[in-house]
Amino acid sequence: MTFEGGALHLAGWSTSSSNPWVIIDSLAWQGTYCLRSSPTLTHYQSSEITYTVAVAEGDSVSFYYSISSEGDYDKFFFLIDDVEMLVTSGELGWRQVGFPLTAGTHILTFRYQKDGSVSKGSDCVWIDNVVMPHPSRRVLFDTRSVCQGDELVINGQPIACDETGSGVSCYTAENGDFVVVDYSIHPTYSDTVSAHTSANSYYWYGTPYTESGTYTHVMYTAEGCDSAMVLVLTFDSVVGIGGVDGEELKVAVYPNPTTGRVHLSRQVDEVRVYDVAGREVMHVGPAEVLDLGDLPRGTYLLRLVTADATCERRIVKQ
Repeated sequence: MTFEGGALHLAGWSTSSSNPWVIIDSLAWQGTYCLRSSPTLTHYQSSEITYTVAVAEGDSVSFYYSISSEGDYDKFFFLIDDVEMLVTSGELGWRQVGFPLTAGTHILTFRYQKDGSVSKGSDCVWIDNVVMPHPSRRVLFDTRSVCQGDELVINGQPIACDETGSGVSCYTAENGDFVVVDYSIHPTYSDTVSAHTSANSYYWYGTPYTESGTYTHVMYTAEGCDSAMVLVLTFDSVVGIGGVDGEELKVAVYPNPTTGRVHLSRQVDEVRVYDVAGREVMHVGPAEVLDLGDLPRGTYLLRLVTADATCERRIVKQ
C-alpha cells in the first residue's frame, strides 16, 4: 500500500481529528507521496493513525519508516492491538520492518509522541509502502422472497419467477465478500367458485350479494402474494317460500367460538356451511345441533333455513 494519488489513499485509515497524519508529496521512500505525522504537533502531544485489518490465517505486516526527532524523547511507536512492537527516536533514514499477525482482526497503530520540551530535526515520522496481509474473505448470507410472476434480480442477473420454488445464487461482491442468496418464489392463487342459492342474499368474504353475477375478491397470502378469487353466483327462483333473508329468522348460535359442537336456539329445516372462499363444506337436514369437529380451524358462514325464512350466522372454529 503506497500513498501515490494523495488523500484518496487514506481510505481504510482512521486518524485523530486533532493532530492528524497527512499525506505529503515529498520525501517518499518510493514514488512521490508518503504519510507523515502531524506538522502542527507540539509538546506533550501525540499524532496517531490506525488501520484495522482482518486476517484469514497467519500472515504479517511490513512498512518503511523514517524519523527525525529528539533522540530518546520524541518517539515513534508502532503497536498491534495496543502492544508495542517498535519504539524508536532520533535521526533514522528509510528502513523496512515487519511483524507477524495471527488470524483474526487486528488494530495497527502508528503514533508519534513528543515530551514536554525541545524539538529537533523535522520533528516527525514518515511511513510508506505499507504491505498489509490479504484480508479475510467474508461469507455473507441473504434471503429474498418474491411472488410468482414478479421480477427478481441478484447481482445484476435476472432470475426466472414463472414457476414457484426456491433456489440458491452465489456471487463475489466488489469488496471480495462471497455472498450466498437463498431465494423463494411463492405462489399466487386464482380460483373460481360457482354457487347457487335460493335465498335473498349470498354472503362471500364478508360482503352480501343480492344479484346473480361474477364477482372477484383479491386477497393476500402470508407471503404477501395477491390471489384472485372469483365467484360465479346464481340466484335460483323458488316458488312457495316466503319471508325475507336476514333477521326475520331469530336463531342464536353457541358457543362461538367453538371447538366443534354447535347448538342452535331452535331447530331449523336446513343448515349449509360455507368457508371463507364461499365453498359449501357441509349440508345437513333438520338440525338443532351441529358437529364442526371435522372442519379445519377458521371462520365459517352458517346459512340457516326454515320453511318461511332464512338467516346467516358467522362462527369461528378453533
